[in-house]
Amino acid sequence: MHHLVLLIIACAGLSVQAQVLVEYANRGNFPKAPYSNFFYTADPGEQALLDAGKAGAFYRTGATFNTGGSTAVCRFYGSVTPGPNSHFYTANASECSALKAAQITPKPSSTQQWNYEGDGFRVTPLTAATCPTGTTPVYRAYNNAFGNSGKQAWDSNHRLSTRLAEIETLKQNTPAWRSEGIAFCVPSSPAEANLVASDNLANYCAQVRADKSWGDKPGSLLQENQWLRSYMDEYYLWPNEIPRSPEAWYSSTDDYLNAQRTPFKTESGSMKDRYSFTMPTNDYLNLEEGIATASYGFEWDFVPGAGYSVVVTYTEPGSPAEAAGIKRGDVIVSVDGNSLANLTNYTQLLSLLYPASNGETHSFVLRRSGQPDRSVKMTSANVTVTYVQNLSTLNTSSGKVGYLLFNGFQTPAEGELVKAFTTLKNAGANDLVLDLRYNGGGSLYLSAQLGYMIAGAASVGKTFTKIQFSDKRVADNANPDNVITFVPLATGDTGSGTVANAALPTLSLKRVFIIAQYGTASASEYLINALRGIGVEVILIGGTTYGKPYGFIPWENCGTVYLV
Repeated sequence: MHHLVLLIIACAGLSVQAQVLVEYANRGNFPKAPYSNFFYTADPGEQALLDAGKAGAFYRTGATFNTGGSTAVCRFYGSVTPGPNSHFYTANASECSALKAAQITPKPSSTQQWNYEGDGFRVTPLTAATCPTGTTPVYRAYNNAFGNSGKQAWDSNHRLSTRLAEIETLKQNTPAWRSEGIAFCVPSSPAEANLVASDNLANYCAQVRADKSWGDKPGSLLQENQWLRSYMDEYYLWPNEIPRSPEAWYSSTDDYLNAQRTPFKTESGSMKDRYSFTMPTNDYLNLEEGIATASYGFEWDFVPGAGYSVVVTYTEPGSPAEAAGIKRGDVIVSVDGNSLANLTNYTQLLSLLYPASNGETHSFVLRRSGQPDRSVKMTSANVTVTYVQNLSTLNTSSGKVGYLLFNGFQTPAEGELVKAFTTLKNAGANDLVLDLRYNGGGSLYLSAQLGYMIAGAASVGKTFTKIQFSDKRVADNANPDNVITFVPLATGDTGSGTVANAALPTLSLKRVFIIAQYGTASASEYLINALRGIGVEVILIGGTTYGKPYGFIPWENCGTVYLV
């Protein structure tokens, strides 16, 4: 057991005059504790001791809140041996009295009990199960370590937080924890110190890139995580729902980003934020230029079951997959001898279908209806993406119907769409089937251009969408440029294949057929909603779209692009 100095200090008497309660966490001395062991003090002397590292491996999580009110919080400490080796805080007079009454003195060495240390700080009690005006609720969670079965493999511990997001995160990510509701109320305007501006933390990198134009400076993963914490506080859509998780706990920026997502769900039961992710900077830049890094040049879908049945949905022209004769509808039976039907989880599947780098050669067994299985080898490479595929027209009794498969709203797609719509217009197409099954989104501006190419003059000057930022970004929300209208002109951007301000072609349609499924997301969904918003009839064919009503403004730091 860990005989921490905290108990000795507490016995000397607690100060109840301090105004700020500080949260500390300790994983070092409590490695088996689920998530961590938390401790709270408003005593400046204890805080100084903890900050100096003289009471074990406790450190500040960054969470603090004001104290003050009519009621004192009783503070108890458990027996180090046999436990609980932890502190407990309650403002409930009955709970405090009961624990005091149950305490045996002098304390037997073999008894598990809570030992009263004094009053830790002052708060305001609940009124009719709510916090009075001018106060903020403090929620309490319990790690459920000390139940009917007695002492568990970790120490009984509670967490206090003014952020319900932190309690929800504990419940979701660490099943041992459970919510105990509102413990008490504290003065509003939390006393948390302002985070350092992300601009002042940027470019301190664990690995400095050789290309000095990025401005990298020698740093550490901890500094990258600190930058990410400040950046999300400034730019995340739900900054007040970010769980406070110490940066030092996480061994990668990806893990830390995931720890900071809002834990709350939408009315439909989906996670609010199932979208935020990162990409290596080079991969992101390649994607914007229409290049898939370390790719075979085929896309796929699967039917889950006991194993996986993976079906090719399309291939990129000029790719290793096309050279190997792979076509839409081919079933991938195995990779390097690993049968996909025998896989047990999705991570294994991804590791086989996505190479880690260019130049990797792997063997595939493919099955095509009515033909014997065949083996091919493919070597991963940078593959140029063709966003518009399978352009065609079909003669019908009501006129010509155009069809095109459109797979992404990236820069090179603008020129491809211009050529496609020019072809369809010259062919006299008076209906359009737009296949967005595999289109996960991209530029809203390009989506607004495509909207014009479909609807024509009826869309000019009308709102395509309005961008709304978090409440923290007051100036950004007041920017009139947040309103994006349908766009009738080409950008002329580098790599777009267009001439700046050239008029875009349009079919001037009053209806459009869109093929969609769960892979149809973001800018694709904006297009559907925007067209409906100006009276264009959108007839959806297929399945339900992904459901992504939020956008990203990509930001780069230390070789990683963050899309949050």
